[in-house]
Amino acid sequence: MPVEIAATMYRMPDGSQEVELMHDGQTRRFTAEGLSEYIEALSAVRANLLPPVPLEVPGGQSLPTQLDPNFSTTANAMVNGSSLYFRHSGFGWLGVIIPFDNLVALHRLLGAQIEEAKISRARPSN
Repeated sequence: MPVEIAATMYRMPDGSQEVELMHDGQTRRFTAEGLSEYIEALSAVRANLLPPVPLEVPGGQSLPTQLDPNFSTTANAMVNGSSLYFRHSGFGWLGVIIPFDNLVALHRLLGAQIEEAKISRARPSN
C-alpha cells in the first residue's frame, strides 16, 4: 500500500526552501539538509528491520532511479577493492564498498555491456 504524504514547499527569504510534510495527521517541517538527515536516519532504521531488503532486484515494480548520476570511485585497500559513490537527487550520495571478487564481476558485466553498446552504436539506424 503506497504511503500518502502531503508536501507543501516554502521559499525562505534567503532563497532556500523548506518543506512541510503531513502524514497520518502529523506535520513536520524540514530544511533540505534536515530532510536529508531524516531520510538517512530512516534508512538506518530500515537496515535493521526484518525481513531485510531483498538481495536481488525485485522484478515487476518501479524502483527509484537516477538518469546519468554524478559518481566517484576510489580504491579501498581494506577490501582490496573499490569504494563507489553515486549522487541521487532524492537520496543524496549513496556509497557502496565492493570487495575485489565482486569488483572483478562488475568489471566483466559492465565490459560486456560496453561491447554490446559499441555494436549497437555502429549499426545503421533505419
